[in-house]
Amino acid sequence: MPDIRAELRDAQGRIVYSWTITPQKRTLTPGAAIDFNSAKLDVPSNSKRLELSFAGEDAS
Repeated sequence: MPDIRAELRDAQGRIVYSWTITPQKRTLTPGAAIDFNSAKLDVPSNSKRLELSFAGEDAS
């Protein structure tokens, strides 16, 4: 299980804030799931959208 990349984007789609979420487990059995939780304070007020992806993935 790779790290999760969280990106906040403005109305034009530009990244205004980002951070990495590290999962509690790195290995899952087939069909398994894990929860994750992350909170950030004082994020930019122009944030309009949250995008999540696996770290190392190309977002295009």
